[in-house]
Amino acid sequence: MTSDNAGEKWADETIHVISPGVCWNLLRQQSLGRLAMNGKTGHPAIYPVNYAVSGPGFFIRTAADSKVRLIADDPRVTFETDARDGDQWWSVVATGLAHHVTVDAELRQARSVMPLSVNPVSKLYVIRVEVSKVTGRRFTDAGPRDAQRARGKEQTAALAEEMASSRPVFISHRAPRSPRA
Repeated sequence: MTSDNAGEKWADETIHVISPGVCWNLLRQQSLGRLAMNGKTGHPAIYPVNYAVSGPGFFIRTAADSKVRLIADDPRVTFETDARDGDQWWSVVATGLAHHVTVDAELRQARSVMPLSVNPVSKLYVIRVEVSKVTGRRFTDAGPRDAQRARGKEQTAALAEEMASSRPVFISHRAPRSPRA
């Protein structure tokens, strides 16, 4: 597993690259993420999935749906999960190869670590993702953006004042006279 640019800081000093070890710790804290695969149409196929970290990868439980068929055709996948941690947000992206688990020992291992799915559909199949690269970013929440709101209020007030001063003079309206016969 590698991480490009570990420890790198971005120009605005609010986005920080997360080390691979911290990325794995963050992955272990979550149980819901998004699995991206190469779809049949040439466009990425992205699925929300429950997962559990185990060794240098993780397990995903699934129904007999397109995920199983897609990894049979192309096992390359990307996985993402994110969350808020206090006043910061983080995102972890893992890439690797996925395979449909059929070995009994690995199935028992997966079932022992997998969370129950929130989806009521029966999840009889297990996919294992062997991670080859993990990267992450952490950034500070911009908060209520008081400065932007203040500027917006000032601009709104200035525009309202400008509109008030350029309004046309009120012309009273009278009903049209009825024609006399």
